[in-house]
Amino acid sequence: MTCKVRIHPATTAFELTNNLVSNLAN
Repeated sequence: MTCKVRIHPATTAFELTNNLVSNLAN
């Protein structure tokens, strides 16, 4: 699916935020 191949800026920011939260949780 083309939609999956494309990376949206909002999605990237969301993933980065999740990574930061996960690091804080650990």
